[in-house]
Amino acid sequence: MQPNEILIELNKQLTINVHNLVEQAANQPELFALAGDLWAECKEKSMVAKTQLDLKRAELDGLIRVNPDVFGIAKITETVVETTITRHQEFQDLQTAFIQADTNAAKSSVLMQAYSQR
Repeated sequence: MQPNEILIELNKQLTINVHNLVEQAANQPELFALAGDLWAECKEKSMVAKTQLDLKRAELDGLIRVNPDVFGIAKITETVVETTITRHQEFQDLQTAFIQADTNAAKSSVLMQAYSQR
């Protein structure tokens, strides 16, 4: 299952069935552990996505400065380099992946906190 699917499933299980408290209490440690594992996995994916984004930024920065004409740049300035990087499709794709991974990490952190108070 993908992290989003696990997140949805664990969110469904947050509700306590007051007519079955013994089973609910017995399942709590396992559910909390699953939420913790999900958070750790999502946090790792977020960190990996951020690293990939940073590497792509550095790579593009170097390429732009060495071959500005390839990118249609007549005069190199910091603003032009930054704008060219953020407009690059690969960079945008990696940025989107990082945002999604970071959002999943934040959601799973909240879920883990909810399970700690369940």
